[in-house]
Amino acid sequence: MTLKVGITGGIGSGKTTVCKYFEKLGIPVYYADEEAKKIMTKDPVVKKQLLEQFGKMVYLDNGELNKSFLRKRIFEDPISKKIIEEIVHPKVAENTQEWFQTYAHFPYALKEAALLIESGAYLELDKIIYVKAPKSLRIQWLMQRDNLTKDEINKRFKSQMPENKKIKYADFIIENDGVKNLAQQVLNIDKILKSLSLSLTHSI
Repeated sequence: MTLKVGITGGIGSGKTTVCKYFEKLGIPVYYADEEAKKIMTKDPVVKKQLLEQFGKMVYLDNGELNKSFLRKRIFEDPISKKIIEEIVHPKVAENTQEWFQTYAHFPYALKEAALLIESGAYLELDKIIYVKAPKSLRIQWLMQRDNLTKDEINKRFKSQMPENKKIKYADFIIENDGVKNLAQQVLNIDKILKSLSLSLTHSI
């Protein structure tokens, strides 16, 4: 039986890095944020709705997403954020289910998403992994990766659900603190999930 496993964490916590470790073990990963961008660019219904709500600024002249415009809307305007989520999240959820079917022969498959809890997507999943990292490290990584100021980063932190609330939904916690061995933590969870998948398959 294929387990549907979610992986989430605060912005800059290292979710993608953790996912790469799972991929090295042969586990397929669905990157929800990347797929959402594809949907916003290619799905005609979604494009029409976004243009109606936000105008031509949503897209660049070459048809690609205007990421800086959208980030500003999402992180600084709660109403715009809600509108975007209501347009995009249902399509991502539909796409996710189709994707999981493709990997139904695997013991488990991962869905990585920043807003896994907030969007309610966790309800469609069997287990949740939460990636946790110290705030100081997250700020450092985000400043390097996205060339953001501390003020911009703190605005993004405030736009997300507090970690102490999200972590309550987790079945597994991965500590990405630069000290604990990430690869070993992933191996431990992989072993548990494969064992659980096997036992569920035998019980059917």
